[in-house]
Amino acid sequence: KANFKKIIGLVFDEGKMEPVQLAVTPVQAGYLRTLPLHHSQKEIKATAKEIVFELHLIPNFELIQKILMMGDKCRVITPLHLKKQVQKIAQEMVKLNK
Repeated sequence: KANFKKIIGLVFDEGKMEPVQLAVTPVQAGYLRTLPLHHSQKEIKATAKEIVFELHLIPNFELIQKILMMGDKCRVITPLHLKKQVQKIAQEMVKLNK
């Protein structure tokens, strides 16, 4: 049960816990404030254009799904490996939908 506090959802990954920073639009930030992605979520920076949230967890499939659901309203800042995974999926989506 303690392991589920380290992830989003039910798909446990063998990765390590790490900070994940997501920059979102002000409108999307409203949703994340109301329905946080994870209990560790904190708002760490805000400008007129974007709000940055930080989560401390093990990045997994369900986190990627949540990021993709936000579409162009969300940008992965860190970690780099998560950013690259999301970019790769987005590129494949573009190819698939041509």
